[in-house]
Amino acid sequence: MTWATQTVRRVSRHKALTSIAAVALLAAAGAAWMARQKADLQRAVQVELREKAALQVKARADLREKSALFLDAALSLRRAGVSMQKAERDYLPRLRSAVAEADRVDPGRAEPHWRLGRLCRALMRFDEALAAQERALAFEPAYATALYERAVLGAREFATRLTALREAAIQQEGARLAQAGKLGSGVDREIQLRLPSDALLEKADGAIADLHARVAGDLAALERAAARSDLSAAQLACARGLALAYGPEPEQARAAARTQLEEALAGDPALEEAYEALAHIGGAAKEWDAVASVLARGLEVDRGYVPFWRGLGVARHRCRRWPRRSATSTRRSPWTR
Repeated sequence: MTWATQTVRRVSRHKALTSIAAVALLAAAGAAWMARQKADLQRAVQVELREKAALQVKARADLREKSALFLDAALSLRRAGVSMQKAERDYLPRLRSAVAEADRVDPGRAEPHWRLGRLCRALMRFDEALAAQERALAFEPAYATALYERAVLGAREFATRLTALREAAIQQEGARLAQAGKLGSGVDREIQLRLPSDALLEKADGAIADLHARVAGDLAALERAAARSDLSAAQLACARGLALAYGPEPEQARAAARTQLEEALAGDPALEEAYEALAHIGGAAKEWDAVASVLARGLEVDRGYVPFWRGLGVARHRCRRWPRRSATSTRRSPWTR
């Protein structure tokens, strides 16, 4: 082998080694660049997540602060018998804005809609309150406070519909007896009228039967979620009373339901849902004096709750006399002129 041939071979080997080294260097440089890009991306994602978390914390804090402030103010106005127009004009739109912002930066959570629904119930906008709780439970079906609110709203709607069915049955039976000439003066109407039981009225009305089943279902779900809820002891006692009142054997459970509801009122005398539930139990037992008495108690602490005034009027009409004079009987309703 000549010297020239050996030299060519050495140069060729050096060129191959140089090419390999260059490729290795390029690969290393590419890997380093990719690592830097990945690190930069991760840092950017972390910054974005921190900013998003900060916005979520701010939105939640803002929502909770406004919700508590507006709810306390609305309830104070209502319980004093003051017009609710200011609360509806000022508080409700501002809370709706806070809920919209919470939905934008922190979507899919039940809390904002539960809080909006609770304010709507305080303002006696019951349909809006129910719609808000439905949205809350669509996001989180086991959200205990929303279950409680929907059960309370369903229970009062059930009682309202049942009262309407009772009155319709009375009118229908009274009209029938009047046409037959069987209504005599000075005779107690309750003796003359043969009225269907609440169970029969409910059975004949599919909508109210479905409502009853939904209330019972919400209360059963609430019982399972109660341990991890933010409900007060008074609200939990009220929920247990409602569960008995709307359970499978409401007549047998009346005494126990009343005990639970009175326990709730001992813990929170302003709990309007407990008064309404006691009134419902009294109405089912046709104890209209007791209904009038419990609603008068409710009015002592909540002068502006319109359903108390309406229910008291129905109860006094049904018992056909005024109950014993109380502090409420000397005052006019703030909702009449």
